[in-house]
Amino acid sequence: SKNCYAAISKEKLDEVTRAAARNDKEAIAKLVLDGYVGILTKGTQVEIISGGLVVKKVQIISGAYKDLYLYVPSDCIKVATK
Repeated sequence: SKNCYAAISKEKLDEVTRAAARNDKEAIAKLVLDGYVGILTKGTQVEIISGGLVVKKVQIISGAYKDLYLYVPSDCIKVATK
């Protein structure tokens, strides 16, 4: 399965998405090392704050990025079923 990236802004999310599309590992690594982008592990819980069909702003509820507000691709979000 593909990585789900979370970024501090829509612009940085666009940047990492483009880098991933061209398989530019150096560009992705730089964004991660510079602290703009993180990789969400499967099962990370989020609360959706706002967003559209392509990108959502979320608050991370669990995991390494807990309490941060980040932008994630909508297709990375699965609605939990009870």
